[in-house]
Amino acid sequence: MRGPLSVLSVPPAHSSHCMETTPLSVHSSEKAPADDVSQTETATQTNASLTFCEFGFNKPTFVHRRTRIRLTTSEINTAIHSLLQHAYHLCSRACQIVGFHRNCLHQQPPPPLKMAQSDLDQLLDMGFEKARAELAVKKTGNLNGALEWLEANQDKPLAELTAAASTAAKDDEDDDAGEVQANIDALESGATAKSLVCNECGKRFRSQDTASYHATKTDHTDFSESTEEIAPLTDDQKKAKLAELREQLKEKKAKQAVLDKEEARRNEKIRMKATKETQEAKEELQRKEQLKEVARKRQEKQDDLEAKRRIKAKIEADKEERRRKAEETKAAREGRAPESGPVAAPSIPKATANHNEARLRLQTSGGNIMKTLPSETTLFEVAQMLQSENGLEVTSFSTTFPRKTFEGHMDLSKTLKEAGLTPSAVLIVK
Repeated sequence: MRGPLSVLSVPPAHSSHCMETTPLSVHSSEKAPADDVSQTETATQTNASLTFCEFGFNKPTFVHRRTRIRLTTSEINTAIHSLLQHAYHLCSRACQIVGFHRNCLHQQPPPPLKMAQSDLDQLLDMGFEKARAELAVKKTGNLNGALEWLEANQDKPLAELTAAASTAAKDDEDDDAGEVQANIDALESGATAKSLVCNECGKRFRSQDTASYHATKTDHTDFSESTEEIAPLTDDQKKAKLAELREQLKEKKAKQAVLDKEEARRNEKIRMKATKETQEAKEELQRKEQLKEVARKRQEKQDDLEAKRRIKAKIEADKEERRRKAEETKAAREGRAPESGPVAAPSIPKATANHNEARLRLQTSGGNIMKTLPSETTLFEVAQMLQSENGLEVTSFSTTFPRKTFEGHMDLSKTLKEAGLTPSAVLIVK
């Protein structure tokens, strides 16, 4: 187990500003060979004495507390260095207290031990070639960048990399020299920027405001200063320029008026189209309502006819029953048996042809149109069908034999069956 090393005594400084110490004694728990021990102690004492004398001390003195250990040369050097640092700070503090200046010491403190390796040393320890490592460090300036550069250029020959580095360095020097020379020429000539030039379109501007307006209007961003001065306009040129600007403004207003007029025309067309569509929707709704009304009236008419038929049949049956009873009463009063006339068969309604469809040939100005429609279809529905399919405005229908004309709301509300147009008919469309 090792114990701390300590300085036995540091006496006050003499007029020569040096301090005396006690000789060094190093003990070991194991006896080493006499030659090795003597050589180690002698070298250590010599190095320590030289180091201490450089700072004004006579002899170094160290002692170990009771514990005898074996110290190597490197360990002794490290301990001596630490003690030298500590002694330097103590001496500086003592000199300040007694009024001495730091210059009483002949030299600055020894520099600290350099422990960290440089980037180049680390790359060499990793196994990279020295030439490639030097190029990488020169190119990037740090360890991580050098590693990336070496990985990216590991397949390229060293000669190519060296030539590229030389060319790049020469170009940089030429560019720097050219820039410096240009700055020198500008300073010597005393040239100042008198105008601005747009490098994208080549226009020149007198002031920063006009250049800014041009950049805002055209989105141009590449401008440069020029020593060429734009000549000021004369009175005639100003008048001509003003007239030109007024003419341009007039043309712009005229174009804008044309555009506004065209826009108003388009808006009017859109409005008229919307109005027309709305009107057509209203008319379509009215037509549907009319069709519903016609169908409702037709159904009511059929219901009325059916009710009338039932009432008429009941009246006929009542008359027949009263007549039969009167005959029986008369025969009983005369004392004779009632005549057994032929039993009146129940009246069977005359079978009528039941036509559910009507075949129509519609004669129009554009030709004949054949249609097969249900017999319950009204003439109004036929007119609407011709208008939607063929674009015909129908006002009336007429037949040649028998000669008959259907027009008006009452006639057009009739079904094909009610108008006698079943099972087939020829209609002239007007």
